[in-house]
Amino acid sequence: MSNNIKRKDLFQGLGNIKKPEQWLEAAERLELRVCRGSKHPSTIRDPKKPNDTGRASLITVIPSHLHKMINQDIFKEILKFGIPEDDIWKALNMLK
Repeated sequence: MSNNIKRKDLFQGLGNIKKPEQWLEAAERLELRVCRGSKHPSTIRDPKKPNDTGRASLITVIPSHLHKMINQDIFKEILKFGIPEDDIWKALNMLK
């Protein structure tokens, strides 16, 4: 999957994302369904399945502690869901 990433320089810079809120805000900008957790990790879900809280609607989990590899995995999962790469970068405010 990382071979399909066009903007490898930005992909390497995903380690700069330190707060889960950055992913959750980006997901909202992408019009994905965000389920914020207080005692459990937050999730990003398919907006076309509003009543589904199971695995079928799950796009990715956003843990409370982030690092470069976790951020890259989150990016890949959103990309795999079908969101265009440049749209993800724009939602993360990493591309104008």
